Amino acid sequence: MLLTQLDTGDGRLLAASLAMLAREPDVRVTEAILTRVRSPEFDTRPEEHRVALLSALADVASDQALPALEELLLRGGWFGRRSAERTAAARAIVRLGTPAARDVLEQGLRHRSDAVREACDEALAQWGRT
Repeated sequence: MLLTQLDTGDGRLLAASLAMLAREPDVRVTEAILTRVRSPEFDTRPEEHRVALLSALADVASDQALPALEELLLRGGWFGRRSAERTAAARAIVRLGTPAARDVLEQGLRHRSDAVREACDEALAQWGRT
């Protein structure tokens, strides 16, 4: 039942559902959040919903979420601008805390986009504090 609440338009209900789902990480929860993050509708959701989903993903996922998070981090290519999603994706990658996650952020430091480099630099500065 909680998984169906991931599509709600109510920010408080979404936050409460994500908090309860994150208590006991489960592959179904990870897949449900990844489905929402990868969907075309993700970009039309309110910013706070997108950030909440990305943050929750870091709580329940492992490296299986890394490709989706990396895609959001790198979105926009050369012309990518600073965005809440990019920052949230970088922070979620840090929270994964795996060697593969660190590699993604270190590669991002060499990206041609200033916004990507900045997000990766800020995230790596947080690495030891997570």
